[in-house]
Amino acid sequence: MMKAYCNKFYYQVYGLNIKSSIEIEGLITLGDKLRDRIDAIIEIGKVSKEIKDEALTGKKEGYSSNSMWFKRDEVGIFHILNGNKIIIELRDEYDSEMFKVYLLGIGFALLMIQRGQLSFQGGAVNLNEKGVLIIGKSGVGKSTLLNGLKCKGYKLLADDMTSLNTYEDGRILINPSFPIQRISTDVIEKLEGNKERYNRVNLNRELCLVPMDKKFSNTRVPLFAILQLSVEDINEISIKEVRGYEKVKLLMENIFRGVVLNHIEIDPNYFKECIVLAKNVSVYKLIRPQNGFTINKQIQIIEELILKDYEVSSVAES
Repeated sequence: MMKAYCNKFYYQVYGLNIKSSIEIEGLITLGDKLRDRIDAIIEIGKVSKEIKDEALTGKKEGYSSNSMWFKRDEVGIFHILNGNKIIIELRDEYDSEMFKVYLLGIGFALLMIQRGQLSFQGGAVNLNEKGVLIIGKSGVGKSTLLNGLKCKGYKLLADDMTSLNTYEDGRILINPSFPIQRISTDVIEKLEGNKERYNRVNLNRELCLVPMDKKFSNTRVPLFAILQLSVEDINEISIKEVRGYEKVKLLMENIFRGVVLNHIEIDPNYFKECIVLAKNVSVYKLIRPQNGFTINKQIQIIEELILKDYEVSSVAES
């Protein structure tokens, strides 16, 4: 539920300190000592006439390096500026759950791109203080795998989008996102058995917003490995290590809203961060069969890979 716009609310999301003119339930509250170190502002207000005029022509989004916007009919228009501000012009009657989905998804993804901070299409889990980033295209089963790991007792760092901080000395940290997970109703039925107690949202399929509560890791964790999950017409799960330039290519293909990079001038440091990431973190392809529910086997392979010595074949640079 959203509350009055005149108050100020403070949150920590994707490693950023946020001040907001609207309450967003479920986010981590920013401590008092950090409220004078704000990275970005969320403001409910009016977008420019130029953006409104473009939206009236049927255009849904527009991009430049320091000014990006998108419109969603059930919520309103989001304008992202200079990597430090998001202005939202809400329609009179708007879907509050979808507001949260779009703000915390594409809204923050565009903010990250403007800030030159890497964010990937996928979630992350804390395996005994080793961060594992699970990336891949929509529909391959990332959320199912993450939920399986959560049910096994591991804490999640992020669900649909994962933000990283990379450093030239090789340190890579995963930033916690927020303690809410989006899970399809069929997965909830298979793993938890009760979908009725969760709020549903309608995207391309029926999803539920599931509070993570104590199953969320709210501190930064070092990134230990990246797994790209994919589906092929095979009989058994396989895992292969990715090496060489193929690692950089794979990472660039999985940037959240990476298509935007084709429309703006990109800071060379952005690509440099991808190279630093590829140089210092192991990357694997985890391929599962099209048919069958193989979550337990996927989790077993991940545990063996991350928590024990485990031999895998390699995919070298082509």
